[in-house]
Amino acid sequence: MENVVTGYLLFILISTITIACPGPGTLLTITNTLNYGRKNTMWGILGTVLGMFCIAILSATSIGAILAHDIFWFSLLKYIGAVYLVYLSIKTFKNKSLNIDSSDQNQTLNKKVNKPKIFFQGFLTSLSNPKTIIFFIALFPQFIHVNQSLIPQLLTLSSLFCFIALIIHISYSNFIFLFKTKLLTSKIQNNLNKTSGCIFLILSFMLATSNVSR
Repeated sequence: MENVVTGYLLFILISTITIACPGPGTLLTITNTLNYGRKNTMWGILGTVLGMFCIAILSATSIGAILAHDIFWFSLLKYIGAVYLVYLSIKTFKNKSLNIDSSDQNQTLNKKVNKPKIFFQGFLTSLSNPKTIIFFIALFPQFIHVNQSLIPQLLTLSSLFCFIALIIHISYSNFIFLFKTKLLTSKIQNNLNKTSGCIFLILSFMLATSNVSR
């Protein structure tokens, strides 16, 4: 029992460090918060977390193993992901910041926001990096106990990872929103949009040119 608890604590620690490190998902959360506010950003966060859960489940199946070891399919997904990040780069670069009041209740803003679109952007961003499959395939076996039922363990680990992701992304959003309402002007927000767009472009290049050892 002690080993199980220790294993879960280690899994939580590794997951927290991994999720907290800046990447396409966290960058999207930050950008959405700057442009749409916390409440609308939640749709993107939910999409991001759902995408992570799908990848976690996919990684636990034979499909995940095939994608991780077949160079053609892995490369195909990698380039599709890179193209999608280029799309996000262009969209973010051209985005104009909208005014958000300190209570995050701006009704005019809510009418302008396409919430399903924000949700699917988060979902697709999670799916855009096939190296996440490699991460889960490498991580999960370290915390699976062979003398216990496999499926409940996989569901528990996947759910725990996604819950941590949810908390961290909400924390990012709250911090950025507080920073925005206290310090940022529209001009600075627009400059940050352009910076985020450039970072998405760099991430797409890194993804397209990356080599992952198998």
